[in-house]
Amino acid sequence: MEKLNPLTVKNFLVWPFKEVVYDDVVAELGVYTFVVGNMQDGTVSHYAQPGHLVRTKLASSNEGGISTGTGAFDSVYLH
Repeated sequence: MEKLNPLTVKNFLVWPFKEVVYDDVVAELGVYTFVVGNMQDGTVSHYAQPGHLVRTKLASSNEGGISTGTGAFDSVYLH
């Protein structure tokens, strides 16, 4: 398996009751999808993409993320 090297950008991380951090971060986009279908004949009766989630963590953090306190939920900004 090959390691992916995500784009590193400068951004602010804000946590409750902690100081704001301005540092290099990487973001991960997760898209929620589901398919309802029949595997016997391959027909799809319903397909939807009900939402997404962006998680951002410090680029210097090798492991963890939101649950370990080195990441935060984020929002998508496209330009």
